[in-house]
Amino acid sequence: MRRSMLDKAFGSKYFSVLFNIFFFVVPLGATTCASMGGLSKGRAKTVWVSASIILALVGAVLAAIEKRHSKTQSRIAGNMHDANAAIIDSLEFIAERISQLLECWDMHSRVTVYAAVKRGGEVVLCPLARRSYNPDLSKEGRTFCRADEGMLSSLWRGEGRGMAKAVFPVDRDEREHWYVSQYHMDEDTVRGLTMYPISMFGVRLEYNREPVGALLFECDDQTRPARFDADFMDGYESNSAVRELVNVLQSEIYAVRTIIPGLIHHETYHSMPEVPVGMLPEKKS
Repeated sequence: MRRSMLDKAFGSKYFSVLFNIFFFVVPLGATTCASMGGLSKGRAKTVWVSASIILALVGAVLAAIEKRHSKTQSRIAGNMHDANAAIIDSLEFIAERISQLLECWDMHSRVTVYAAVKRGGEVVLCPLARRSYNPDLSKEGRTFCRADEGMLSSLWRGEGRGMAKAVFPVDRDEREHWYVSQYHMDEDTVRGLTMYPISMFGVRLEYNREPVGALLFECDDQTRPARFDADFMDGYESNSAVRELVNVLQSEIYAVRTIIPGLIHHETYHSMPEVPVGMLPEKKS
């Protein structure tokens, strides 16, 4: 929906400052003109009184515009909030359904939908939707993951046909050490993880042959260290219902790529200038 010229003008921070100045200057000018009119005589008095009336009318018009604009902005903000919530709900529903079809919907597993975003010249992957049968595993964690760390790095570069799996040590301490030494994650990041998976499986999401994100499955079941084996990968590729849902997921992420920053509910992220991209990062020599 296109914004009117008035909305665009009020959206400018410079116009907002100018508008605030007018709200201070116009009433002051009207009062001054009225005072001068009281002190003047003849034609000068008429001029000052007329000027005060004009400025008072301008002030009234500005006040009416500001009130209308505030209501419009509040309504737009409310609509955007509802739209964002609907998008997230849709992504979560699709991710949950994919997990159920792959029989990966249990207390030890979760699935996360990541979208590609460019932040300060660097491609990062932001979790837009996360679902698990276990509420504790659905908790939000990091606001974004670098595209050059962990399994997401392999997926983003398109290794293994855009599919990858990994198995980690069952022992928690060994697992954390593996994250740091093999996946190049710093210790603070590892300590802040909301899940310490023993096995993972991920696929790169693409639209028109351009990467737009990733779909990551994780499991921390110690009795099933090879949760995502060859059979699981074959099931992912051969299940037509899963493939159809993945296509919908890819299309939806691509369709909302321009508003992805607004979908991420994190205060520190709202102030960052993010631009969603559909390109591969430059490979290091």
